[in-house]
Amino acid sequence: MTQLFIGYKPNVGPVVKVLRYDADDALTLANSAYDRYYFNSENQKLAIVRDQNLTYVNWWNDPPSVSGNIKLFGGDQNTARYVGFFTKLYSSSNSGTCNIYARRQNIFRDVPFPPMAEVRVPPSDGWITSGSRGLQWVFDGTGTDPREVGVYCSYQYAATWVKPRYWNTNIDWRNRFSSALSFMGEDEWVLHPGNGVDGRDGNSPYNISYGENELSRDKMIIHAYWDFPADGAPMVSYNNRPDLEIYRSNQQGVIMSRPGYSVDSSTGTRHRILDSTINLASVVMIGTQYGIQPGQTVDIPSNLNMPMASTSIVEMMVKESGEEQYVPPHILSGYAKDRSLFVQHKVNPYSISIRNRGTHSIDVTYVVFNIDAEPQTTGGSEIIRKVNINGREEVQIKKPNSSDTNPKVSDLLLDTRFPTMQIIQEGFIPAHAFTDDPENPYLLGRVAKQINFNNNGFKPFVKFNLVFEDRIHPPIMSRAYNYQTSTGANGGSKFSSLARVRDNNVKFWMNPDSWASIRLYDGRVIVEWFGSNPLGIRYYIFGVSA
Repeated sequence: MTQLFIGYKPNVGPVVKVLRYDADDALTLANSAYDRYYFNSENQKLAIVRDQNLTYVNWWNDPPSVSGNIKLFGGDQNTARYVGFFTKLYSSSNSGTCNIYARRQNIFRDVPFPPMAEVRVPPSDGWITSGSRGLQWVFDGTGTDPREVGVYCSYQYAATWVKPRYWNTNIDWRNRFSSALSFMGEDEWVLHPGNGVDGRDGNSPYNISYGENELSRDKMIIHAYWDFPADGAPMVSYNNRPDLEIYRSNQQGVIMSRPGYSVDSSTGTRHRILDSTINLASVVMIGTQYGIQPGQTVDIPSNLNMPMASTSIVEMMVKESGEEQYVPPHILSGYAKDRSLFVQHKVNPYSISIRNRGTHSIDVTYVVFNIDAEPQTTGGSEIIRKVNINGREEVQIKKPNSSDTNPKVSDLLLDTRFPTMQIIQEGFIPAHAFTDDPENPYLLGRVAKQINFNNNGFKPFVKFNLVFEDRIHPPIMSRAYNYQTSTGANGGSKFSSLARVRDNNVKFWMNPDSWASIRLYDGRVIVEWFGSNPLGIRYYIFGVSA
């Protein structure tokens, strides 16, 4: 069975640990034994998703526009969580598109940097696109010109940070950030959530589309964040002090502060690992599903005795079966027009469903964070609770006053069944450090850097961003291809990046001095080279023990 240890470690101070094996010693087991820990407060390398919130937007029923077709959701210009910029597609129709933006200080109020953000906008049918690789035509040869020019675009669920002062021109992202949004601040980081990108147009995120029947329907936006930077800012470090009270639990609350802070001196998410007033997102499912066939939907049971919320956030790494793991999904061979990846997921009460709508068999590594905005249960008195689940004794730390007999997942601050994604290695790789062999600049990227790490039995899971002065891109890979003649656009776009994940290393690629946009204008394929080069890649390598 697993074991929960709450106690004092000599020369360190109070610690809270969940060890995977009962025979291990919490005081002597090395912090680097990532495969043997589910939770470890001592090494501070806890990858926790927190501060989740649900915001609803509705173009008919929400407050009037601020200016023209600008709307605020959840407050005024200074406090609104999200701002919508609406454009009708046709003057005679109620259909249109909506660019959604959010100010960092309004949705992540306690965070001094742009964090690694998780944003989901579920469609009405509940199926969220997890990852895709397909062909976007620039010119398909159906006119008088026989050339066929396309962009192969791979992406995972995307949310992009931008700085408005760089965007209010005609040379970058086609005026996507309207001057009517200038109140959001020229130098402030602004978040654009989306379910994909347009690889032909500077990797700009798709708008959230509203059809005629969608304008009066609530759109749910789910957001949360990882408690570490998305840009080149250093990780915040905390120094252990042996003379502090870092853990307290009673009917007034449960608090575990970060090293260097006592329970009484700590405040909010910056100083606390656990806090019963904060709804943390527990990892409730983790694993890999192999060989999902084209057209197949697989239901994977959670093995929990309590339901998961439908609003839970799912992280995935997707690849074709038998191929290496790339982030985002990438295909090295068979660049045919009929070869695609398209993966969707849905969270059910006791399972997740993964649907393969692509052309080939896929393998999916998944992590499910329970995101539940409903109130906690009531009526209980226990805080530390032992339960027998499937013949195993487990230990839970519950929120005070939550149900002793039927708690929800979100009532549990810590459960010995739930693994924590631990940070094995992290850092910012500046552009000048990309000096390794790129192997194949056209298929992978112009420059490369490999990061090595020791693996004692965990499965690596990678998140990273491509960092610019004016934007922070999630993993996106856009490659131009001309089936007839050269367009001048070769390989990946400037805004593209790629990672290859192996058991003991991750290799990153990016594309400085490459093309930025490729489009059709007046019957001609136009290639544009606007924008500055990337500053580097911010990466996190997690160890998954399940």
